[in-house]
Amino acid sequence: MTENGVRRRSPVSSSERKASLDMFGLGPALLCLALALAPALAGAEGEPSTYGSEMPEAGTVLPLGEVLSDSEERVGKTAKFSGLATKVCQRKGCWMILADGEHFARVTFKDYGFFVPTDLAPRRCIVYGVLEASVLSEGRARHFAEDEGLDAEAIKGPQREYSIVASSVSCPHEAPPPG
Repeated sequence: MTENGVRRRSPVSSSERKASLDMFGLGPALLCLALALAPALAGAEGEPSTYGSEMPEAGTVLPLGEVLSDSEERVGKTAKFSGLATKVCQRKGCWMILADGEHFARVTFKDYGFFVPTDLAPRRCIVYGVLEASVLSEGRARHFAEDEGLDAEAIKGPQREYSIVASSVSCPHEAPPPG
């Protein structure tokens, strides 16, 4: 105690600090938190975020706009496609729209095996998967419109679109494009 009756704390040794953390179970919890955040912190330093399987190193990355200009040549083939993720399913990230200029494709994920973050857009991405040309039923097209927050009732009849069934999506950490 001091002269004015205030109790002074003595300095805490590192062994006492460790004991107090362990007493509340915080030592292991803090370690788990640090380990859980390590991949995210590493990604924030420039490593791309990759979803699904590892992105193959081999293979040329094809701009989606160029591919869809001559789509019949690539339909049914596996390749790497680049573009801008412009929309993502806001329910759980089970699809995204990859666009390049005025061309776009809906990207779904192989065997429903992974999802992307719902706040992924707008980010440049590389998608590895199979390009398909398909006709969506009116019901499926309306489902997608609802997921996008659009007027599903405006969809009438089957809708044709390009899609990519992806096994890997890689998005570098960069500032969103202007505009």
